[in-house]
Amino acid sequence: MQTHQTVYFDHFGISHGEPYDCEICERHATGGIPHIEARGMGSKQTTKAGEDINGIDNLMALCDQDHKEYGDKEQYLDYLKKIHKLRLQIYATQKIRPGEKACLSISDLL
Repeated sequence: MQTHQTVYFDHFGISHGEPYDCEICERHATGGIPHIEARGMGSKQTTKAGEDINGIDNLMALCDQDHKEYGDKEQYLDYLKKIHKLRLQIYATQKIRPGEKACLSISDLL
């Protein structure tokens, strides 16, 4: 398993092989854990904000459909960051992992 996937799974307490859901639509995520801000073929070590490119703030579970629609597209970067930040806030306050139903949803925070 790649380092960035380990970071994501460890943060949310997901075991290797355990199912997890897309942070946008909550369908089953099968495309791994893509970077919100792309790595640039592996050469990039930090985001534009100077954060670790493989840090939890730059990693987001996406289903294949949402990864195709939103991934690696500059015009959706702020949208993805906002959704992911809200997902991290929900987890921090309710200890809800991707795929578990929270008392508070992202739509409540938007």
